[in-house]
Amino acid sequence: MTITSDCKIVVREKTHTLSITRETTPDAFGTVFAECFPAIHQFITAQGKEQSGRPFGRYLEMSDTKAVVECGIPVANEMAGEGQIVPSEIPAGRYVLKSHIGSFETLGETHGAINAFIAKQNLQIAGPPVEFYVSDPGEEPDPNKWQTDIIYPIA
Repeated sequence: MTITSDCKIVVREKTHTLSITRETTPDAFGTVFAECFPAIHQFITAQGKEQSGRPFGRYLEMSDTKAVVECGIPVANEMAGEGQIVPSEIPAGRYVLKSHIGSFETLGETHGAINAFIAKQNLQIAGPPVEFYVSDPGEEPDPNKWQTDIIYPIA
């Protein structure tokens, strides 16, 4: 069973990130993340730096057959990238936050709940949603215990 916390509005500071953006299909997110996150992490480590937050996926485009996803890792300060790894940021501002506990396969339910909350509160989405992968499936094998924090920027 998927358990989610209630939606809440939060104010976030700007987050510097390094990321890779890929065009893929919705059913291939796991493969894309499995390629991108280690590459970014290795780059950060090679620069003598550390990540400052959990890996994330920002969904820039989404349809039934095509997705453009930005795979990223937060860093403490702005960093230059190299090749496909580029500097990015999650802007400061107001966001709707909801935590999802459970398998990635049921994340759509939580996105639906966030969208319903936004509509009910007469809020306006101001950019693409971001999923922070709080749990590492490599460290926690039980998908029922995985935590994903989802944020939607609002105007």
